[in-house]
Amino acid sequence: MEHSLLDEISMDIEQLPEYTNEDGKEDYLSANDRIKKQFNVLYTNELPYGDNIF
Repeated sequence: MEHSLLDEISMDIEQLPEYTNEDGKEDYLSANDRIKKQFNVLYTNELPYGDNIF
């Protein structure tokens, strides 16, 4: 598992509350899109295959 990707996701999620005010709406939406893309990368990179299950 790519630990640097997990760290990036964690840092981006931690920053979300800072963007919840009215001025941070664009930053919030941008960070939210980035997190969705990171989760998609994580999901596609960690699909189970026979060689990493057994």
